[in-house]
Amino acid sequence: MRFPLGRLRRRRTAVLAVGGLAIAGIAVLPALPATAATACNVTYAANPWTESPSSGGFTANITIKNTGDALTSWTLRFTLPSGQSLTQGWSANWTSSGTAITGTSLSYNGSLASGASTNVGFNGRWSGSYSSPTAFTINGVACNGGPTPTTAGPTTAGPTSARPTSAGPTSARPTSAAPTSARPTTAGPTTAGPTTGGPTTSTPPCTSNCGVRVDNPFVGAKGYVNPEWSAKA
Repeated sequence: MRFPLGRLRRRRTAVLAVGGLAIAGIAVLPALPATAATACNVTYAANPWTESPSSGGFTANITIKNTGDALTSWTLRFTLPSGQSLTQGWSANWTSSGTAITGTSLSYNGSLASGASTNVGFNGRWSGSYSSPTAFTINGVACNGGPTPTTAGPTTAGPTSARPTSAGPTSARPTSAAPTSARPTTAGPTTAGPTTGGPTTSTPPCTSNCGVRVDNPFVGAKGYVNPEWSAKA
């Protein structure tokens, strides 16, 4: 099949035109700006005074120095020690939430070139004892070489369900011991009769008018002859 020459030329021109537009679109893409690196130093100088043994006031003068890339605005944050509060400030928009203090730049001091500084300050109250804060951030970056605070999102753990473990009933056969019957042992009363002993009589020895004891004259005799009978014989 043959196409007319004019039609082929028109198709080639259209393809070249589309390709040229695609190349032109790629060429005119804008370059993304690089993210500015923030670095800072904060100097906190306070002048406290005592009004009673455990309370008083103070004036804090703060110098913010930009040691990173140029800034167009800044936000200073720090936390006062326990017992202190902010009453009024200058050269910044000051807000407080408890002891957490925030100061934001104004229209005339928000732009800080690299190496530039600005001064701000505030008045406050203290109770208990006075001490100065030591940690500061500018635009969320820790100053004076301190660590940058990180905010972790809440971690939600899904519910953990454990299958209940049910143990079947355990039945033990009752153990019954046969009754043991022992015949009672009955002991009869034991009666002991009284023991009666006759009186024992002993002859007391002779102590007075006692006769003279003679030996038996018949000891060793073989017989006995009555002398009266012998005289009559």
